[in-house]
Amino acid sequence: MVQYKLYYFDARGNAEIIRLIFAYSDVKYEDVRIPREEWPKHKSDMPLRQLPVLEVDGVKLCQSATLNRYMAREFGLMGKTSKDAYYIEMFCDSMMEIVWKYPFMEEDEKKKAARAEEFKKTTPESLSRLQKMIEKCPHDGGEWIFGTFTLADLYLFTFGDFVLPVCNDILSSVPEMQKIYEKVKSLPKIAAWIEKRPVTFL
Repeated sequence: MVQYKLYYFDARGNAEIIRLIFAYSDVKYEDVRIPREEWPKHKSDMPLRQLPVLEVDGVKLCQSATLNRYMAREFGLMGKTSKDAYYIEMFCDSMMEIVWKYPFMEEDEKKKAARAEEFKKTTPESLSRLQKMIEKCPHDGGEWIFGTFTLADLYLFTFGDFVLPVCNDILSSVPEMQKIYEKVKSLPKIAAWIEKRPVTFL
């Protein structure tokens, strides 16, 4: 049996997709959460001196987006063909471009308020464009973004997980995405993970 150990801070952040993949796939792993004040003494142990790092049978792998795709392939969440994988990755990258425009880490309150307001104004249009694009993509008629459940659905859920607490109606312009977000959230294994995971800001 493959042994997994995930290293990250005590946060969801760039490690949460991997945790969700493990939860959905019912895979056991060690969830190593490094306190930020202790990070300097662990930094030199990591391949690129950054987190997350996923250790697979003793080998440390890095780069969050690459890890997400790697683990999604391992557990059958990247579609059936290379074209399927392209559309899934396109969607995931688009969602990440949108979500990190929100000023989560901005410390200046005036700047944060201004950027948050801009996010609220521009994001519905960005989501609508993305929805129109995926409607034209190959689809097998299933209930998820690209028919079957894939990494794209987990990225959509994570978008909502981060953004809805600060912009509670941000998905109202894309009811199709809102519906899928709610469906992912209610999946038994995902719901169980949400219930037991540590409560963190991000």
